[in-house]
Amino acid sequence: MDTTIKRWGNSQGIIIPKTILAKMGIDDPDGQPVALKIDAKGQLIIEKKNRPSKLEKRFQVFDLQPYVKEHGHKSELDWGKDVGAEIS
Repeated sequence: MDTTIKRWGNSQGIIIPKTILAKMGIDDPDGQPVALKIDAKGQLIIEKKNRPSKLEKRFQVFDLQPYVKEHGHKSELDWGKDVGAEIS
């Protein structure tokens, strides 16, 4: 499938048809991270990257070191004896 390069402000871009996106496994392209590579023949390769989950996004800026200093526990907490069918 062919497409053309178009000017977008000070940049250039290409329009990727839905059929190609579907073959790449991209159903919602808005904000989809991709990796761009140029192979030895000078061909552009576009690879889909995984989107971080919402939980991963929330913890991207979490820094464990200051948290441990402030709260003082570095490892598992002792919650006491098992009282039911917990796995030890």
